Amino acid sequence: MRRLLCLTVAATLWPSGAMAAFTRDFTGTSAGTFLKLPIDARGAALGGAMDAAAEDVSALHWNPAGLAGVATRHVSASYLSYLQGINYGFIGLAHPLESLVSRPRRELAPTGLGTVALGAVYLNAGTLQEKDNTGAATGGAFAPTDVAIMVGWGGAMTRSLDLGVTLKAVREQIQASATTAAGDFGARLRLRVGPVPYALSASIHNAYGHLKFHDQNDPLPLTGRIGAAAELLPGWLVLASLEAPRDNSPFASFGTEFAYLFRDKFGGALRLGFNGMTRRGQLEGTSGLCLGLGGRWDRLSLDLAWQPYGVFGDANRFTLSYRF
Repeated sequence: MRRLLCLTVAATLWPSGAMAAFTRDFTGTSAGTFLKLPIDARGAALGGAMDAAAEDVSALHWNPAGLAGVATRHVSASYLSYLQGINYGFIGLAHPLESLVSRPRRELAPTGLGTVALGAVYLNAGTLQEKDNTGAATGGAFAPTDVAIMVGWGGAMTRSLDLGVTLKAVREQIQASATTAAGDFGARLRLRVGPVPYALSASIHNAYGHLKFHDQNDPLPLTGRIGAAAELLPGWLVLASLEAPRDNSPFASFGTEFAYLFRDKFGGALRLGFNGMTRRGQLEGTSGLCLGLGGRWDRLSLDLAWQPYGVFGDANRFTLSYRF
């Protein structure tokens, strides 16, 4: 089983042409950097260390292998009030597939054919005034926008190993526009040490995509991730991840969640995280810290996240989900 996971990791983390050095010497050389932003409030509150734990439509972003853990279809929508008046949104749907096999083979998981998911992210940077190369206003204006459409699948290959893939179409518009296609590939191994369940994951994100504006051709932010998650006690989840983006040096993130079911259909959660990427910039003021709350009533859930960026201000995320 472990050998199979290693082979999967090797296949996903080394696609053709992805052998570039992953150092901060490549800072500013990637297009489509909006693809790095967390798409949900829970993941943001946990510092982005969600690779091994996401088991809803957000797995489209974190690790598509997590779609194998989706137990019921659901829809989710998120909104981010970002820095400098930038707005970011996500909407997605996940739908477990019914098995077409009346008597599943012994090694197949009960989920049968896994789960498919569809999602879209949108970023609007607001209206900017056009200026010439001397800095003088021309009287014109433009509104930079970024859009990505994603479709993904994740399923259980054995009783312990999940695999998944997300395909995405990406479009960026400044004044001119550019489009490309890319893929995310992930694996997750679910294990147990005594009474403690835990998971290990590996994934590659934004592989193969390039955006070309005029004569400038830049790759998407290719990123490799490994992650771990463990439920130390019922309702207490601890997470960690190591991320290696091609346009910066590797960094680690951590998170913990305390979830409690108050009554039969009502529950809540407290979340705390640390994101190594935002802290590494050494912003003046508080940065790197992530906080969040979650509430659930029957099939409806609401998650909130707060993340400070020092002197640049705070980012606030809201995610509303419904299971049906």
